[in-house]
Amino acid sequence: MTGTIDARTTVLLAREALLLWPRGESHQVDPAVADLWPVFAVVVDDRDLRRAPGGRSLRGRVDGRSAFTLLDGVARWDVLAGDTPLLSLSVRSSAPVRISLDLVLPAHSLLGELDRLAAGPTVGITTASRAEALGSGADVRAALRALALARSAPSPDVALLAQR
Repeated sequence: MTGTIDARTTVLLAREALLLWPRGESHQVDPAVADLWPVFAVVVDDRDLRRAPGGRSLRGRVDGRSAFTLLDGVARWDVLAGDTPLLSLSVRSSAPVRISLDLVLPAHSLLGELDRLAAGPTVGITTASRAEALGSGADVRAALRALALARSAPSPDVALLAQR
């Protein structure tokens, strides 16, 4: 499901969110990228992303061929409806892909992790076709090739939701 709320921002309904940790018992990660983990990966439909302005470019960055994509911008989490709860992830980036997306998703898959989400973790965007490989436990290199990463800002709204 897609809908454009203005000429610059596209709203996409996300399929799910995944909490990703490096595969392996020790969770030992190169210190240079250790602060990226865990990654909250938001999964969108391939077709929806392809139709969004800048979506084809973003989809091409998560196809497994790029080393990894770090979006130039900060993502922001908001609570759209506290009763359900429904979350929104706003992603604005000027490089390496110019994109303005609002990703809407039910919070049920993240309810146990809302405190981490509120702190401003690394977020990733991926497609449903790429998420299949991530769900079974990808190694760090494969995960980074399947995600467009962004830093998210701390979210007081999500922190309040986590306290409920």
